Amino acid sequence: MATAEERAKRLKQQFDVLVDLPNHVLRRGVAKSGSPMTGFTDYNWKLLRDEDGHFQAYVEWVDLDGDGHRVVLPNGVIQGLFRAKEAITKSSRKAGARKAVQTRKDRGIVPFVKKEA
Repeated sequence: MATAEERAKRLKQQFDVLVDLPNHVLRRGVAKSGSPMTGFTDYNWKLLRDEDGHFQAYVEWVDLDGDGHRVVLPNGVIQGLFRAKEAITKSSRKAGARKAVQTRKDRGIVPFVKKEA
């Protein structure tokens, strides 16, 4: 029976073969999740874009039981994540702009007025 380290190493080798495609790697990283009480899990990920502009994300992790997991997220899922991120950013910017307008009103700052020719 393979140990957790051997399984993780084997999964990493399989993952690296899968990811070494002729695509352009946009980002690569590691994200850590957990706490000292429950333990930590590292998530390794790569975001790729092919020549047609389609995205794929490869995510791998080994859970606290030593079982390895690998997920490939297709273009539709990545596009959905991008749209969600943009919606959150948009609403955050709107809220900040409204707050700035209120602050200018409270301080008596005159808003920008176009010069007439």
